[in-house]
Amino acid sequence: MFSSKRDKKDEEDLEGGNPFGNLDKSTFLLEASSLFNETSLNTRKCTFCLGKILVLLNQGESMSRAEATKAFFAITKLSQSRDVNLRRMMYLAIKELSQKADDVIMATQTLIKDVTGKDDNCKAPALRALLAVIDTSMIQSIERYIRESLVSRSLPALSSAALVSSMHLLKACPDIVGRWASDIQQVALSSDNQMVQYQCVALYYNARKGAKQDVMKMFEKLRNRLHSPYAMCFLIRTVAKLIQDGDDSKHLMDFLRTCTRHKSDMVGYEAAAAIVNLKNQPSDSLKAAVSVLQLFLASSKAVLRYAAVRTLNMVSIIHPDIVNPCNLDLENLCSDSNRLVATLANTTLLNTCNESSVDRLMRQISNFVSDISDELKIAVVQEKSAPEVLTSVSKICMLLFADDIALTIGKDMQTLNIMEEDSDRKGLELNKKETVIVVFRKGLVYLCEFIEDCEHTSLAVRILYLLGQEGPRVKDPRRYIRYIYNRTQLENFAVRAAAISTLARFGALCQDLLPDVLVLLDRCKMDPDDEVRDRATMFRFLLTQPLLKNLYILSKLEVSLPMLEKALLSYIEARDFERSFDIGTVPLAPAEQPPTIEPILAARPKQIQSDLPQESFKFLPNFPQFAAYGPLFKMSDPIILSDSDMERYVKLVKHVFNNHIVLEFICVNTMDNQILENVSVELGVSDEFEVDASISCPALEYNVEGRIYVSLAFPESVSNSVDSFPAKLLYLLKEDINGNPNCVVLDDYPINEVEIEVSDHCKKVEQWNFNELWEELGEGCEIAETFLLQEPTLKDAVWKVANHLGLKPCMDSDSVPSGKTTHTVMLSGLFRGGYNVLAIGRMGLSEEGIAIKLVLRSSSTEISELVASAMG
Repeated sequence: MFSSKRDKKDEEDLEGGNPFGNLDKSTFLLEASSLFNETSLNTRKCTFCLGKILVLLNQGESMSRAEATKAFFAITKLSQSRDVNLRRMMYLAIKELSQKADDVIMATQTLIKDVTGKDDNCKAPALRALLAVIDTSMIQSIERYIRESLVSRSLPALSSAALVSSMHLLKACPDIVGRWASDIQQVALSSDNQMVQYQCVALYYNARKGAKQDVMKMFEKLRNRLHSPYAMCFLIRTVAKLIQDGDDSKHLMDFLRTCTRHKSDMVGYEAAAAIVNLKNQPSDSLKAAVSVLQLFLASSKAVLRYAAVRTLNMVSIIHPDIVNPCNLDLENLCSDSNRLVATLANTTLLNTCNESSVDRLMRQISNFVSDISDELKIAVVQEKSAPEVLTSVSKICMLLFADDIALTIGKDMQTLNIMEEDSDRKGLELNKKETVIVVFRKGLVYLCEFIEDCEHTSLAVRILYLLGQEGPRVKDPRRYIRYIYNRTQLENFAVRAAAISTLARFGALCQDLLPDVLVLLDRCKMDPDDEVRDRATMFRFLLTQPLLKNLYILSKLEVSLPMLEKALLSYIEARDFERSFDIGTVPLAPAEQPPTIEPILAARPKQIQSDLPQESFKFLPNFPQFAAYGPLFKMSDPIILSDSDMERYVKLVKHVFNNHIVLEFICVNTMDNQILENVSVELGVSDEFEVDASISCPALEYNVEGRIYVSLAFPESVSNSVDSFPAKLLYLLKEDINGNPNCVVLDDYPINEVEIEVSDHCKKVEQWNFNELWEELGEGCEIAETFLLQEPTLKDAVWKVANHLGLKPCMDSDSVPSGKTTHTVMLSGLFRGGYNVLAIGRMGLSEEGIAIKLVLRSSSTEISELVASAMG
């Protein structure tokens, strides 16, 4: 909009280095006050000083309200200048300081004068500054100026400023902006400016998206009258959303197919991407979209080639057969000068390859990988967006020819994890299953060759483990034995030990190989390392015992490995080796969730973190008293109820069901001369709660964990579901003197109160359609509360509120930019029973602390009131 040229004097001033380095706020404020109050303004110095303000503010420099107010009103005095560059900087500074200073509304008349003045260069930035300084109560008084600016045909920049500002106003004043719908449509149809037309379509949609009929009317009016490619792309995304929501898909799909033939490459690609991203589309529609993308593969523009091959790469994960016709064009791109394009072309070909072409592609990739940077190799191998084995093999191929970066990649061992999963997945077509198995086996061969020269222990051990899991399943497993045995002779002790375990897997699963494996294990019994000798001896014995072979070689270890390590260390420290180690006391590992196929191009939501702690105990299902409670809703993290250096150490884990809560008390007797028997927990429950079941611990020996369970039925009224109860241990105490218990007394031990909190009833679930669900819940069960938190930063306040309520921040609303004094967080979760709970918290930093206005919505007023009460 504006053009500026630095004169020679300015350039000389900047030769000394960064003019904005080492700025001091106090010195600058004094300088600004002096410069801006001069009778005859020095335009160059004032412009430079305003630049310092903007740099300080954008670097997160904090200003008190008094400092910001003083600077704000000093800046408004620059409105007397007619210099375009100075006035532009003035408007920017006014916008930045409007949120920090007091009484900024006093600048309204000056800005209105600039908006309605004769200087066209000042109108657009003045309008943006005007809408930044006013509050919502003044919108109606300046509505006329906004609407006049919006329909301005002679000044597209002014119209654009009005549209963008209206988008911000939409959140605070949706009704007022909604009244401008006819004006917005008029501008969209008549404007010759591409950006203005795009902004009109976006503003109209956001103002009317709650009414599908209005959105459909907008579509019908604009579908053939938009010349802006940006507006067309927005309309395509709107249509795709309507189709996904179940509207007249045939009518709308015809529009998308028509757009694939648009003269603008941007629009054509957007339409094709929208089609392949829609769920449950017939193969004909996908083939048509892929044909459009195939044309872009031969484009002279690198960005089009990249966009097309990236999209085809994602499509090939789920529909490799539909991408097969593009293979010739993709092969031409394997040597593309743009390395990103070439990388995606190679991995896409691996996704669509068959048995006859795998070897050729592997050789081609070996030449290709040597030409790309280490950073790109790492990015390709560590990329985890695709859940299929085919794509994982393409990543492995990058790894095979990149030994120089193998250690870096090896830090994230998940690179190989996907190949360990069963390749015969449900939901894959028969021909794809065969291709998966073929490529998978080829990948194993390349891994065998890779470890011949691998210098990194962590990678070699991981690959040997993978060979042991998958190698015995192939048609000719004997071919891998030579590679594995070589590791027992040529590598360090850690790799040799891993190779022994891999050989044992082959012997246990392949009967025809068992005699040969036994001979090889006999040879390894002479190894100089204790660990290798012990493994060889143990596995040699186990392979001759069918029952033990199944139990110790073929059965998968289901316990949590970190907890197993902790339990073994405790067993060794206790030095009570007459008592056998009981693996049944080790918690089970968390259950793995099966991978799901996401929409091809949809933004993949962040994986939701489980509410279950790492110590997910396996003992609860063993008690029939809890069998009728139904599925577990959530499990809390362990809560300490007594100090570890006291006589009795007690932790609490809360297991929450729809109508019950099971309190699991994990107790440790820390007195070595005492034995506790018949240990139970007595709770002083209120009248609202009812004890449904209680399971005591028969005996609690020294330093051995015991578990006590108390089950409570939740009150019928949700509002009574939060409480705290006094608690104590009851037990028979036996003092053990010289191995003879000679004193038995009934004793108790007080522990901390047991609290049933609001967060126990709520499960953290992120809602990616937060806005739609918020509107669906409506205002019927809405509760609003205001409170003050004593937290140092807004980010700390966000997580304080989220954890206290048991809700999860949505849509990255937990990200608070540094230096910001206001923030809005969106929280979501499920209340037990499956009820949605949503909250919007508007936070502001003040001298007293962080003020928060929290608005809650749910399916029930009682639930909203209960959750809101947690912050009281």
